[in-house]
Amino acid sequence: MSWFKVIKQMVLVGREAINPNIWLHRKATTRNVGRPMKSKPENLSTIPIQVPQDKFEEYYNFLAEFYADGRWEEIAQGSLQQGINNSQVKQVLKDFERGSIKVTRQYSDELDEAIEKRLENIIKLMRTTGELMKTGSRSRIREGRDLIRYADELERSYDRGR
Repeated sequence: MSWFKVIKQMVLVGREAINPNIWLHRKATTRNVGRPMKSKPENLSTIPIQVPQDKFEEYYNFLAEFYADGRWEEIAQGSLQQGINNSQVKQVLKDFERGSIKVTRQYSDELDEAIEKRLENIIKLMRTTGELMKTGSRSRIREGRDLIRYADELERSYDRGR
């Protein structure tokens, strides 16, 4: 990699990203392909992306909106398991930097904090309901265990940084 490329590029993708701070879900079902994450998951195939720290929120919001709109599904290739590659990600980010792709949604830290509190409340309610189902109903023991297991998975979710 030449110095010209380093100076000219704002975002480094793939092996060029020495200290990545965003990871995209590389191989997945059509629903999960291109999902942006702030921490590197252990068991998933991802594409690392390094963005400048002062532009992190801007790029993360763009990638989150791009994923939410299902735009990665249009780009992804494969039949049973969809996949995106580094060159496709570079092209999308280049188009974003040039202004060809616009961000229309507005995100705020207050909304993120409110949603995080709601999620914690839901997890607590799921655990309580699961415990009641396990102890109070003979026919619902399995559903209670599944509900508690799902609440544990939500709490350890790789995108929540735990």
